[in-house]
Amino acid sequence: MNNEHVHSYKLRNTILLASVALTLGIFASTTNTYANDKTPVVKTTTNNNKPNTDAANPTPTASTLDTTYASAKAAIDATSTESEANSVASQQKEQETKAISDYYVSQKSAKSAALAQEYNAKSAQFTKEYTSDEAAVSAGNSLTIKGIKDAYDTAIQANQAASAAQKGYEDLSNAVVKDQEAVKEAQKEVDEASAAVKPAKGKDQNKEQDSKADNSDNDALVLAKGKLKTAQDQLKSDQDALTKAKSKLDEAKKGVVDVAAIAWKYLTDLKSTNDATLAKLKEENQKILNQYDTDASAEISHMNTVIDGYLDNHVKQFNIDTPTGKANTWGEQKSKDGKISWYYYGKNGKAVQGWNLIGDDWYYFAKSNAEMFAGIKTINGKVYYFNPNHDGTFGRLLTGWQKVNGSWYWFAGDEDTKNNIHGGYAKTSWQKTTPANNWYYFDDNGKAVTGWFKSPASGLWYYFDPVNAWAVTGWFRSGAGHWYYFDPVNAWADTGWQSINGHWYYFDPTNAWATKGWYRSNAGNWYYFDPVNAWAVTGWFRSPASGLWYWFDQDNAWMVTNGWGFNHDNGQRYYFDAAGHPMTGWLKSYDGTWYYFQPGSDAALANGRYWIGGRQYSFGATGNWLQY
Repeated sequence: MNNEHVHSYKLRNTILLASVALTLGIFASTTNTYANDKTPVVKTTTNNNKPNTDAANPTPTASTLDTTYASAKAAIDATSTESEANSVASQQKEQETKAISDYYVSQKSAKSAALAQEYNAKSAQFTKEYTSDEAAVSAGNSLTIKGIKDAYDTAIQANQAASAAQKGYEDLSNAVVKDQEAVKEAQKEVDEASAAVKPAKGKDQNKEQDSKADNSDNDALVLAKGKLKTAQDQLKSDQDALTKAKSKLDEAKKGVVDVAAIAWKYLTDLKSTNDATLAKLKEENQKILNQYDTDASAEISHMNTVIDGYLDNHVKQFNIDTPTGKANTWGEQKSKDGKISWYYYGKNGKAVQGWNLIGDDWYYFAKSNAEMFAGIKTINGKVYYFNPNHDGTFGRLLTGWQKVNGSWYWFAGDEDTKNNIHGGYAKTSWQKTTPANNWYYFDDNGKAVTGWFKSPASGLWYYFDPVNAWAVTGWFRSGAGHWYYFDPVNAWADTGWQSINGHWYYFDPTNAWATKGWYRSNAGNWYYFDPVNAWAVTGWFRSPASGLWYWFDQDNAWMVTNGWGFNHDNGQRYYFDAAGHPMTGWLKSYDGTWYYFQPGSDAALANGRYWIGGRQYSFGATGNWLQY
């Protein structure tokens, strides 16, 4: 071993020896606190997030350890020979290491015991709170379910009353038709009786006989007129009853809707919300418990980290300040925990700092201790990535796409990075690649966002592929089964009404997912969205909850109520009441026009003659009854 290496070895060990000795003195002054009590005192926690440990045992500060470094340098001059220094260092190192180790063990044991006690208390408290909240939510569910069931039963009774009124209305409609036929028959008899009554002319010899005949004809005419009057009175009576039945029917159907479907949807949403509330409560409680464990464990290891790291850095600093005499060479140093640090000694034999071009690659060396950077590092507010792999180019500046700890970064370096170190930092915010035209978003640290992301500027939602990090476009189905549609050009999640490939969809303005099931717009129109594909249903639809049929406009997709529905496929016309149910039988419109809707098909009879109740009726192209 030459004199240069002996001097370096002796100096390094003397610094470490003096540093540990002074550190032991610091701890010795605090160990007296536990002289009469083997278990350190642990204060009761004063908040819900972090345990407080006894402050009587402070961690050594930087100023205290600076004194260690100064003492170590002074001790170098007092060392007479290498053998003597090594002997003293060996003996004292063994004693000091054991003393510090014993102190760490006692500290860790005390903190662990306090942590266990605090954890058990908090766990019992949160379990009690969770059980109480769960019972309250369950009780609320039961009351809500009963209320909805009562409302549903009331709606069923209203539907039954409406059906009975509908039947009464149809029966009276048929009776009016029969009354009209009876009036026509009676009128015919009156006409025939009137024609039979003729005055005798030039038949004096048969005056008596003619007088008898005239009397008979007059009697027949009177009888026919009486029959006509009776038929007309019956017709008027039935027509008045029909008008009242129509009013009763309208009143019965007023406000009757498909409550079954609405109630079922409300119950489903309620259960989902309550389940999520309980899960969130349990999750938050567990987070607090975990934080107790994390904080206490971190404090236990803090003493080791500060002391070991500080001593290592000061030994490294001594090596930096002392030229090796070997210009333009790499050097390494191994710390007590086995970590190897790399340095580069420049043309003057001293370790370089900051940016340095070595060969064709850029490297960065810390300005505090000249240690070479590796991995993700922030320099002057910009993020860079230095090769962390020992593949022959360890520590060199990397550019382009890089996957670091499972996340993607884009270090957009110039092709000539040798002359452009500043082009190699990580990009942030929105970036679009070519020619693939994929959008990416990088956070302030340069990490590509994955999963759901809400733009802080626009408030729009985006979804980034978990594997490749690019923004998803077009249709996307989440793990929860929700459908979303992302703009093909800008990649944001569409909201509100959207017409896509001939279908209407409605995307929730807040969460951007496609609506499913029943939905009522601000304009008061009802829609139904397919539970699987989420598109708005058009044409005939049967409610899965109530079994009732509804008609959804084929152009606008809304449920038709209080008006006409037209089927583009077969040209048939229908009329629907306020609840959206199809009308059947005779119906008189506001302008006095009569229509007949055939039971079974619910369609208005049109373009021809049809038998109804034993009589033929003619209907026009729009279904209007041609009364002639």
